[in-house]
Amino acid sequence: MVLPEYSKYLRAKADLGKTEALLLEAREDHEHLASEIALLESDPYTVERIAREKFNWRRVGEEVYEFEN
Repeated sequence: MVLPEYSKYLRAKADLGKTEALLLEAREDHEHLASEIALLESDPYTVERIAREKFNWRRVGEEVYEFEN
């Protein structure tokens, strides 16, 4: 019978569309992460900024003031 096979085809086509969307998202994430890695490898200011923002690091003898909004 043709109808069950056509139904399988439509499901497979929908799954393919979802998979392609996920692949595109993964490629965009990869591109973003690759550029972030390149910055971390080549720009010491980026490394310092991330160390300060994510890990609350500071230089020796430096005083850090935090303000609440």
